[in-house]
Amino acid sequence: MTENLLLKVGDLVIFNSDLEHEMYYVMTEGVGIVTLVSKHSRMPVYDVLFPNGHVVYAAPRSWFIRIPVKQQACPLEEEWKMWGDQ
Repeated sequence: MTENLLLKVGDLVIFNSDLEHEMYYVMTEGVGIVTLVSKHSRMPVYDVLFPNGHVVYAAPRSWFIRIPVKQQACPLEEEWKMWGDQ
């Protein structure tokens, strides 16, 4: 796995809708922010907080698509809040 595919704390992500059919329900609408990166069996897993208050714990990288932050002038938290307002 190359470094550019890995997520880091603060990255903005959306749920990978291609995997929606494999889950009972998706309660992760909107843009989430990666809050924790840890290892499970040498594989990175991610905790992601979504604007509706739901947190996805210990999820694999394939569950998420990274959103590029366009405005470098504003802090990442403000960018995340703006995505939640859309």
